[in-house]
Amino acid sequence: MISEKKFLEYQLRQEKRFSLMERKLEELKNELSQQELRHKIEMQKILHQKALESLKDHKTDSFPIEEEKEKQKTAGILLEYSEDEETLRKLGFQVKREGVNG
Repeated sequence: MISEKKFLEYQLRQEKRFSLMERKLEELKNELSQQELRHKIEMQKILHQKALESLKDHKTDSFPIEEEKEKQKTAGILLEYSEDEETLRKLGFQVKREGVNG
């Protein structure tokens, strides 16, 4: 038979072992939650960055179109006062003879 003293020593060792395992488990849980938070933050940064890029792309895509429309409008007005299409083309305007009598 095992003595009570040896049994208590065994029980103490087991308690210490379980206590160490529980501490290690808590550390791992904390580390995992920190990694999850880092991952979440990183994903938010990526989504934010993509949204900004999309917004920039949208602005840069629409700006040349609006600028081109404005140039065409200006060219049309200038063409009404000037019959010299070649000079307007040299200035960078795309001249269309639509709606101009001449």
